[in-house]
Amino acid sequence: ARLRRGEVRPRRVEVGEVVLEVEARRVLKGSLPIGLTAKEYQVLELLVLNRGRVFSKDEILERIWGPGYEGESNLVEVYVKNLRKKLGEEVIETIRGLGYRVPG
Repeated sequence: ARLRRGEVRPRRVEVGEVVLEVEARRVLKGSLPIGLTAKEYQVLELLVLNRGRVFSKDEILERIWGPGYEGESNLVEVYVKNLRKKLGEEVIETIRGLGYRVPG
């Protein structure tokens, strides 16, 4: 059904030395596997599969945690910080006043 709708997801996406293996839900940096939590993986996958597109914090919250999420307001910043620590600062860019993106 996804093929008919044109929603074909790539199996493997590279961002510098970081590799996202979509079907396996696995992340490598170089040849080393990187342990991510489920939410960290979801945030990274959203940004990587939409390379170049800027996502606001609210968009990320809605897509990953669901509409109406009312938890911590700095949750997205915490997850982006953790991803940068594990993958490198250059993987996710902050676009001041707008949000985050993976350069593409």
